[in-house]
This record gives sequence, structure tokens and C-alpha cells, in this order.
Amino acid sequence: MFLAILQCICTVIILGILAKNGTIHFKKGTTVNNLFSLSDLKMIFPLPILFFLNLICGLGGTKKINIAMFTALRRFSILFMMILEIYLPMGLIFTTPVRVSVGVIVLGGIVAALNDLAFDFVGYMLIMGNNVFGALQGVVMKMKLSETKQLTKFGLLYYNSMCSVPIFMLMIMILEPDLQTKLRQYEHWGNPVLSFCLCGSIVLGVILNYAIFWCTQVNSATTTAVVGSMKNLITAYASILGLGGDYVFSYLNFLGLNISMAGAIVYSYYKLAAKKKTTK
Repeated sequence: MFLAILQCICTVIILGILAKNGTIHFKKGTTVNNLFSLSDLKMIFPLPILFFLNLICGLGGTKKINIAMFTALRRFSILFMMILEIYLPMGLIFTTPVRVSVGVIVLGGIVAALNDLAFDFVGYMLIMGNNVFGALQGVVMKMKLSETKQLTKFGLLYYNSMCSVPIFMLMIMILEPDLQTKLRQYEHWGNPVLSFCLCGSIVLGVILNYAIFWCTQVNSATTTAVVGSMKNLITAYASILGLGGDYVFSYLNFLGLNISMAGAIVYSYYKLAAKKKTTK
């Protein structure tokens, strides 16, 4: 959470400097950048609320259930996102191969966790809440980015990061009230490797958040979620090959990971093929 706060602060500072120099613009149709405007801040709601609810459910669910089931149940967020994008006012159309590939991704996540189905009702409800709020967050972000005479992706990211700082501070006060003492007493602050990794994580976090907003703007919330699931699978393959050393191999889990990856690849292929056809 401390790292997340630093990433949000760094995002606000970098985008603020770029906006002040006129390199980027926070609002569509105008070159005037206000570093703080209450009317602009209101435009991003309810994104901060959904972000907070998503964070609460995600942290609670992670604590309640094991990683295998967390991975499996989180796949449902892709399905929820696609359903929302179909039936909400944006009315996106997904072809049959794309819909089937999303089903395959969800199926792969379930298969991967079949050897570890430890039922916890509260944990399941929290993760499903995580899925719902995460799907709503992605779809609302897409709707905000699609609106005319509204904030650009830079403005949306700027104000969302600004609102995220007090949210993370509130979470720290509730969950880790002694964090300030731990940070003050931490013995490795003088280690140059730690400083390099910390700065790298902050910068990469800023780039990642920008990439998520950009991907959602030019594609869809569902596509961003599928790309995110592919990233998780790549991480899983790295752990299978020995990176991290904490992966416990099982044939069922490995099969599920490959099913999910196949579904994500098929989804990407058909979305790219459809985009090329539309361009032509």
C-alpha cells in the first residue's frame, strides 16, 4: 500500500508537470490545464468509489481463500465485463468466437483450481464482489473515456490517482496502523539496490496505469481484462520454470493454465482480425 501511494503521488506530479508545460491536456477540446478543478474532479465519479470497493473485496478475498481459487474466480470478472459492455448503453457487439474464447478463459481458470476447491462462503462472496466492482470500474472507465467534452485519459488518470491517495491512506489506517513506525525503523533504506528497485517499481507502476487507461480507451474494458489475464498466465509460466520457487506443479493446474492461455490467444486473434476488417 505504501508503494501504491508513492505510485499515485508520482503519477500526479508527472502528469501535473506535463500539463503545466502544455505537453498534455486534461480536457478534450481545450488547451487550458487546471491542476485542480472541482468540476473536473466530479467528472471521474463513481470511479474512486468503485476502486475503493474493488480494493476492499480484493484484499478481503485474498486473505480468505487460497491463490488457486482466487485465480479461478477472478476469471469471472472478464465474463461480467463483457456482459456489461453488451447490455449497458455502449452496446458493444462481440462475435461468437470472441464470446466462446471468454468462456474458455473462465473454464481454464476453474480447471486450474479443481484440485484445490476449498469452499469459503465469505471468501467467495468477497471475490465475486471484487469481480463485479472490477468489471464496473473497467466499464465506467471506458464510458468516461468515450464521452465527448470530458476528461482525456491523462485527466482521468490524474484525478483518479489524486483520489486514490486518501483511499490508500484510509486503508493503511485501518489495516496497518503501525506502518509509519515500521517504515521509520526499516533498516535497509540506505541500500542502493532497494532504492533502485523502489524507484523502478514506482515508474513502472505509472507506466502500467497509463497503459491500462490507453488500452481501455482504444479497445474495450473486456480486452484490457483479457490482456491482464494473459499477463498473469505468463507470470505463472515463469514460476513453473522456477522463477520464485513457490509453484507446486499439478497436471490439472497446468492444463487449466494452458486452456486459459489458449482462450486469451484466440480472443486476441479474433479482436485483431475484426479491427483489420473494420479498418479496410
